[in-house]
Amino acid sequence: MDFNNIKELITLISNSNLNEFELEKDSLKIKMSKGASGEVRIISNERINELPKEEKEVAVEAVTSNVQVTEEIVDDKNIEDDSNFEYINSPIVGTYYASPSPDDPAFVKVGDMVSKGQPLCIIEAMKLMNEITAEVSGEIVEILVKNEDMVQYDQPIIKIRRK
Repeated sequence: MDFNNIKELITLISNSNLNEFELEKDSLKIKMSKGASGEVRIISNERINELPKEEKEVAVEAVTSNVQVTEEIVDDKNIEDDSNFEYINSPIVGTYYASPSPDDPAFVKVGDMVSKGQPLCIIEAMKLMNEITAEVSGEIVEILVKNEDMVQYDQPIIKIRRK
């Protein structure tokens, strides 16, 4: 993989909805993570130091530039039937909290059974704590965000398999 391939890969990740990406090919290992602002950062790249100085500067410039997400890459093989699932979406822009306080256990975890109306998490917006409750009864299949992540309006945060 040459420098142009790495640069193209950074652009592809920047323009996708992926938050994290890892690639291992031959002796090359690249890990990238995208922050809330859309900025892509290389977490580890064992061969970046082998690049000539001018290519390193271009790579760093490409990585640190902010880009808007413009398209979503979808792999048809990994699409599952969502008719049996309910997604709990954030009703506001804010910070996701899995528990009522840092010392308390999470409201729910993957595998938990929940009832309609049961608290699932808190979204903090402008110092107001908004409790998010289950819209259906079922099993928590996936928690789509991490504790203290920024969430956007209508962003899916929890996936529930209906009972």
